[in-house]
Amino acid sequence: MLERCRTFLKILLSAHADTWFAKLVVYGRLLTGVALIVGTFTGIAALLGGFTNWNLMLSSTASTNLVLFVISIGLILAWRVSGYFGAVGVPVPWIETPWGRP
Repeated sequence: MLERCRTFLKILLSAHADTWFAKLVVYGRLLTGVALIVGTFTGIAALLGGFTNWNLMLSSTASTNLVLFVISIGLILAWRVSGYFGAVGVPVPWIETPWGRP
């Protein structure tokens, strides 16, 4: 497993992918945070934030990622209630869902 991670990092470094990959991580976390603060698509944003925190925990980063991961699990489970207090009521009626009203 460690050898696979090392190989992956070598491939990223040899392709000079650190320039765009770092920007991808920063903008992804920024957009996830803005979506959580505004309240649009809370469940999806919490899922992406939890996935990011899980990856940071696996990379053995000592931080508050475990606490943030538990909070994101709570938001994923309570996405219906948390959506009522945010701006999710604006874009969701525009999106047609397969389980929509007849």
